[in-house]
Amino acid sequence: MEIIAHRINSINKLKNLNTNFGVEVDIRANEKDLIIGHDPFSDYINFKDWLSFYKHGTLILNVKENDLENKVKSLDNSGADYIHIDVMDGHYVDNTSFGVETIKKIRKVTSKILDVHLMVKPVQHHIDDYIEAG
Repeated sequence: MEIIAHRINSINKLKNLNTNFGVEVDIRANEKDLIIGHDPFSDYINFKDWLSFYKHGTLILNVKENDLENKVKSLDNSGADYIHIDVMDGHYVDNTSFGVETIKKIRKVTSKILDVHLMVKPVQHHIDDYIEAG
């Protein structure tokens, strides 16, 4: 079992985190750069700068972005082993996010493992579609 620390969106948090832990981080695009940050109105850290301090286990990139396909292509070159995607349908949890069509688009532009977290209800009606999507 591996412990994944949630929202380690600063270099200081990363430096102070046990290197045996994996990390989940929020990643966005800012013009041509990938940046770290959860809140769209906060200060950001350049992803490459943040990554230079990364000495931990699993890295989960929580992509927060429109124009997702181009950003996923950028992630292919970032050193990530896989891409974590939270799928929310507004029933199991209040929020909504990506659907099966988005997963299909992501699969077309990356060969990375897609780690898809289904927060949908009822999951049994959707799981085969997501497996088929990638």
